Amino acid sequence: MKKRSILATAVALTLSGASSVMAANIDLGASSITPAYFASELPDSTSVILSGGFTFSLPVPNYAVDTNNPFFISIALNNGAQFNTALNSTGSISCMARSAGEATSSSYDLSLQVGGGASTNNATFQLQATAGNTRTIVAQASGCELYIPDIKMTSGLKDISISAVISYIDGFTTITTSYVGTFISYKNALKMTYTPATDATVDVTQSSTQFIVGNTNKNTAYLGSVSYANIMPAPATNESQGALTVGSVIADDGKLTLVSPAFGAVNSGSGGVYLASTNTCADSAIGSLTKATGTTVTFSSITAAEVLAGVHVCLKVDGNTAISKGTVGASFVASAQPGFGKNYRPSFGVASFLANIVKNGATVKVLNVPNPNVVDQAFIRINNMSAQAGRILGTLYGQDGVQLGTAGVELANLTAYQATVLDVTAIKTLFGVTTWTGRAWLQIDAEVSNVAVQGLIRTSDGTLTNMSDGAAAVGSN
Repeated sequence: MKKRSILATAVALTLSGASSVMAANIDLGASSITPAYFASELPDSTSVILSGGFTFSLPVPNYAVDTNNPFFISIALNNGAQFNTALNSTGSISCMARSAGEATSSSYDLSLQVGGGASTNNATFQLQATAGNTRTIVAQASGCELYIPDIKMTSGLKDISISAVISYIDGFTTITTSYVGTFISYKNALKMTYTPATDATVDVTQSSTQFIVGNTNKNTAYLGSVSYANIMPAPATNESQGALTVGSVIADDGKLTLVSPAFGAVNSGSGGVYLASTNTCADSAIGSLTKATGTTVTFSSITAAEVLAGVHVCLKVDGNTAISKGTVGASFVASAQPGFGKNYRPSFGVASFLANIVKNGATVKVLNVPNPNVVDQAFIRINNMSAQAGRILGTLYGQDGVQLGTAGVELANLTAYQATVLDVTAIKTLFGVTTWTGRAWLQIDAEVSNVAVQGLIRTSDGTLTNMSDGAAAVGSN
């Protein structure tokens, strides 16, 4: 009989069918587990048989058991776990006890009273005592031992608990002691965190080739970090009851993929994306300066320790190539540690986003744009009021707010103080639409610091009306 209060759990070594297992021990406390032990990850949709035998011991106080003062132990498997083989009255639960007049204790089997059948998840046992005979439960750490031959996991191995309750009826008083052991899946223990930095602002007054000072510097922007917390809860223990760390679980082959329209500016020249150890972007200790392939940059061989400490993403530009605005998407994957001996399949969640790359240009809305089939004629005049050249981008929306056509279409590329005029025919062609219902509206994002826009409608009687929400716009987009 074991001296510690432990619950043997199991770890499947294959992904499907009947699985051989390795036993793992979980300490049983009055109501919680310290430390927690972790079980192997299995597909959520797979039914798996964990075989090899599960044994745990329950500490019990002294109880004098007879026909008037019975002693019960109830066990339950939760969250999809079931007994694969039926329990019985011989060998499923035994307790150290001694009959009246005996000087030494012996192991007595408890009789199955309720449940315990195959594909069920609970059972109740009783220590039998004949009329006039008293059996005394021996007070010791390993007073009673439960043995489960195999466990059926009906929906993969998730966070589950195996509980036991001792009930002793002393006259009219019921004394109970509860125990619980917990499987915790690695999938839930390791969560990837994507932390965006504040928006990185491109300075349109520098032809969109640099950032505004204050982010990091004119040529470098901090985009955010990728990391995960340590094994939770802590401390954690593996199947051999050794300390479990992220490095014990995750291989040093992490792969971080970053995608952004802004990365087109680092396909050539001295720019690139790199991975730093801190948010100051002062080093490239984790990933050296890397060019983009199109709008994608990939880093490999990132260690578990580096991800645990935090991988910081930095963008350096060459100061000559125009930077596009847009979001920075990030996704991280890694393998299980080789030799970990389990079917742990790391799950890092869906791809997420780091910082937005924006521009300090001007944004203005043009309202009440009639569709091409009405008599009213619409004209949109865009005036670049700044001393620098820049693109004028637009996104068209229906009166119900639904986007029409492609977002961020280039309407014009204006030199300093230049103007352009678009009619409805040009608008529908630029956005690839034929018509719309009612009145649309156009959001204009200018990559210059100052624009003046007029949304003009000429009615059938020749009246000309300005329908824009403002004649000029200065600000950040």
